Formats: sequence, C-alpha cells, structure tokens
Amino acid sequence: MKIRMLTFAAMLALLAGCSRTTLLTLEIDILPLLGDVASGIFPATTGSVDLPDADGLESAQLGVPIELFTGLERVVLVGEGTFMLTGTEPVTIVFSLFIAEGPSAFAATDPIVLSLALQPGVATDLPVGFVLSSEQSQALFARLVDGDFRLGIRLAASGTGTVDYQLGQFDVSVSVQAGTLLPF
Repeated sequence: MKIRMLTFAAMLALLAGCSRTTLLTLEIDILPLLGDVASGIFPATTGSVDLPDADGLESAQLGVPIELFTGLERVVLVGEGTFMLTGTEPVTIVFSLFIAEGPSAFAATDPIVLSLALQPGVATDLPVGFVLSSEQSQALFARLVDGDFRLGIRLAASGTGTVDYQLGQFDVSVSVQAGTLLPF
C-alpha cells in the first residue's frame, strides 16, 4: 500500500510540470513478482506450467495506482527467456501471455502466443516483445484500461524429456497522457 501511495505522490509531483498532452511512461519489472518460479524445470509430457501460479498476478501487485490505467495510451511488454530440452526428440515450446478479468488470468481466450522449437541439449533464447494499444488489440487493451485484471504466463510443450527454463527479463512499460490523470 505504501508503494502505491508513494508512486501516486511521485506521479502528482511530476504532473505539475506537464502539459495535457505529455506522455508519461512508467516501467515495471515483473520478474521479482514471479519469485522462485522465474526459473524451473517441467516435464514436456505434462504439457504446461503456469507462472507465477494458477491464478496469475493481480494488477494491484504491480504497484501502480488504478487511476493510471484509465488514461492508458499503450503498454509495452519486453521479456526474454532461455530454454533447454533434455530428451532425444525436438519439442516446440509455446509461450503464452494471458490478460484476463476475474479470478484467473488463464481464463482469457485470447492470449498472446509465441512458439520456439527446441533441440535436445541446445540452450535457446526466446525474445518476447509486445505492444498493446487500442488500435492493435481492442479486447486486451480494454481489460488493461479497466485496471482490474490478472496477468499470467503459460509455458507449454508436448513431447518427451524435460524443459529447463530461465526467464531473464520481463518488463512492462505503461504510457499514459498526463491530462487524463489530473484536470488542468
């Protein structure tokens, strides 16, 4: 709660020197919120692992005042992961980012999806980059503007062996017009 109040107070101080059309950007490092599950191993035969858990992260856990989301212009998600397959046959990893309203992020039916082919014994990097705006994805963007959402990552595979994963970066940049936060 203190972090949210300090963030909001800092934003108010910054807004004092802004015009109505000034675009403010707040960067959020999601990786610490994932904790120990930012790396791990899962059997390719079981199919998937949900991060950080079966419900995902609540928007309130991001430490951003809900008022910020109402004036949202765009959201940029940048991430990176390294994957290694232990097995004898190639496997395809599917990285899915879910944004949903309600009790579970994984209830969303329209995740953002990236695929990566893994060869046994070869460490493979997966760069992740998405820009969400009202023009690109109205349904996903509407959930973000509401401010009450859950965010989750699903790593899925089908095949034999195990998949070792390490998420090295997962940042969210939230951009909002100053004029939507304070009337002036």
